[in-house]
Amino acid sequence: MTISTTASNTIMSTTSAGEGSVGLSTTASAPDGRRAELPLDMLERFRARAGQLDQANDYFHEDLDELRAFGYLRAAVPDHLGGWGLDLAQVSASQRRLARYAPAVHQANVLEPIGLEAGRFESVALAHVLHCLPGTMRSKARVFEHVQPLLKPGGIFFGSTVLAAGVRHTAFSRRVMRSLNRKGVFSNADDDLQTLTRALEASFTDVRVEVRGTVALFEARRGS
Repeated sequence: MTISTTASNTIMSTTSAGEGSVGLSTTASAPDGRRAELPLDMLERFRARAGQLDQANDYFHEDLDELRAFGYLRAAVPDHLGGWGLDLAQVSASQRRLARYAPAVHQANVLEPIGLEAGRFESVALAHVLHCLPGTMRSKARVFEHVQPLLKPGGIFFGSTVLAAGVRHTAFSRRVMRSLNRKGVFSNADDDLQTLTRALEASFTDVRVEVRGTVALFEARRGS
C-alpha cells in the first residue's frame, strides 16, 4: 500500500491490482499459440467492477476467476513446467498494464483511524507525507498508530519526509521552507530526526532512519 497526500491533506492509499494478481506481456506467446495478453474486453470487465469492489472494500474474486481460467496465473512459470515462461521484465510490465484497469483505491484521512482490514498488508509506504500534515511531529505520530494495525506481523513500514530542524539547509532552501510553512503547504518547522525516531519507536520495532541532505528516509517493522 502506498500513501500520498492531496492538497486538502486527505490521504490516498493505493495498491496495484490486488493481492495475487499478475499481468502478461503483449509480446510473448503462450505455449498453445495464443498471444500472452489479456483481452481488452476482459480488462474492461475488471474496470467496470473496480469501483464497486473499492466501495465495498471487497476482494476481486470474479477477476481472479477470469485470470485463472485464462491461464494467466502461469505467466511466470517456466515453459517446461507448463507455464508461459515470461521473464521478470515482461511480468512487471504486464502488472502495470493490469493495474491501469483494476486499481484498488481507498481514500481516508491518516490523522484518523483508517477503515481497512487489520493485518492486510505486508508493507506500507508513506512517501513525503508527514511534512505536509498539520501539527507537530508528536501530533502527527497518530499516523503511525493508524498505519501499524494495517500491517501483518513483521510487515514493513517505510517512507520519507523533509526535516526542517537539526539538518543543514542552504540559504535558498531555508527561505523556501519558511515560505511553505507560512502558506500551510508544509508544517515541519520543528520536525527533527530525534522526534521522528522516537515517534516511530513508539509504534514499531527495528526502526532505522537515515538522513540524506534534509530528507529523512525511514524503515520500521510491526512487531510479531
